Amino acid sequence: MDPQKLSQLDPKLRAAYERVMGTPVATSQAPQLQSQPIAPPPQPVAAGKKNGIMPVLFVLVGIVFIVIYTLFWTKIFNVKLPF
Repeated sequence: MDPQKLSQLDPKLRAAYERVMGTPVATSQAPQLQSQPIAPPPQPVAAGKKNGIMPVLFVLVGIVFIVIYTLFWTKIFNVKLPF
């Protein structure tokens, strides 16, 4: 919202706006600039490799699925496998 319009609001409306938006509204006409940009919060560092087995499990499940899928369709179409 425009800072000029915010300064002209009723005090009760201004207080409600501040509660909802979580920022205080300046009462002066000039816009205020921040002295420092807001830094993002630090990201937590992973302690160790926790999901080392999951990619291996996905690969094994994928291979088993392909084998079962191939055997199923060879039975449906009566195709003889060379082995």
